[in-house]
Amino acid sequence: MNLVYLCKLGWRNIFRNQINTRLMGALVIFSTFIIVFFASFISGINSNFTTNLKNIVCGDFYIAARPRNGEAKNIFERSYAIFTFTPQLHTSLQNDQSIVAINPRIQIAVKAFTGSETIALNIFAFDLDQESAGKNNIICLAGSLPQANSREILIPFEIAEKYQISSGQTITIIGKTYARQWNSIDINVCGIYKSKSLSSWLDKYAIMPLADAKSFLQNEFAVSQINLQTINDDSQIKLFSQLQQNVLRDERIDLQLNSWREGSEYFAMLSAGLNIVFYTLTTIIMLMVLCGVVIVTMSAVVERRNEIETLLSLGFLKKHIIAIFFTEHLMLNIIMSVIGTALAVIIIGILKLTGIPIYNEALAGMLGAGFFYPVFRIDSIFLGILCAISASIIGTGAALVRFVNNK
Repeated sequence: MNLVYLCKLGWRNIFRNQINTRLMGALVIFSTFIIVFFASFISGINSNFTTNLKNIVCGDFYIAARPRNGEAKNIFERSYAIFTFTPQLHTSLQNDQSIVAINPRIQIAVKAFTGSETIALNIFAFDLDQESAGKNNIICLAGSLPQANSREILIPFEIAEKYQISSGQTITIIGKTYARQWNSIDINVCGIYKSKSLSSWLDKYAIMPLADAKSFLQNEFAVSQINLQTINDDSQIKLFSQLQQNVLRDERIDLQLNSWREGSEYFAMLSAGLNIVFYTLTTIIMLMVLCGVVIVTMSAVVERRNEIETLLSLGFLKKHIIAIFFTEHLMLNIIMSVIGTALAVIIIGILKLTGIPIYNEALAGMLGAGFFYPVFRIDSIFLGILCAISASIIGTGAALVRFVNNK
């Protein structure tokens, strides 16, 4: 009995046995869908809590003012003092071979007058052209990204919605310069945005080009944070010692070199825990599929006992009958697992574009997220299909060998 003949019989029997096909198909589609979909959720959390936050927000190290007593320990919630990023400091950092990227940033708090009311507005400024990761993290819901030296600002959608700020509107921002003098400028709202990152930290800030923020502060060297990308962590002690002793000097600010290590360790533990949950869930699902395959196969053998007896009377060997049933169930599981995987991939693709809004305030606070974006996990696609095929081989084989041989 060749493989082509077995496949023809299997294909015919799949569509002939409606009840078994529906039961088995629904179970396999559900299991593969859950495996792929849940894996994409975990990948989304891992990506946003590790890669995105590390590269977009913190880098490996950053230089900033030392936190004051009682100030928030969370590095995303601190109010950073402004200091001068002098040419001497820039040169010193450039000369360090372990540093591969230097990205100055500015965070300032201002008042914004919209025409009808005055609101508190936090501004986050960075070089959009130099920091592609930060730029790619922004989704414009209306308008476009700000251009340097154009007095444009990007408003987060929650603030825009709350205070009815629209793209193209002109607002006035008022705040203190580096010299602690009041300054006010009219600035154009070029767009409304939300962040791809699973962190509501960025969504609380209006985004301005670094050059415009320096112009507002009236100091071309003003920064509140210097983000550093390094080759590896081995140079941490040397880098810390060198910068603390030789270059971290400002006339007014006590500067400190901060490491991402503390935050990354927490997120690494979170990532490991989520992966354990994923593989535990996958194991449970595989066992469910295995049990379902055995039950459906036994039911099929009982329902089709007349067919089995007919095949035996026609001279078919028991191993041939087992091969026919086995091929039928294997083909069914492969087809249905591909369908389940395809459904998951399509839905994930849509959610990657739109994001999943998190309306529950407690959950949003725990995740630090207003929106969630899943990430494709290629291994989950193969894992879902592999689970279905493995369950088919084990469950169908065991059930058929036992029940057909007893005929």
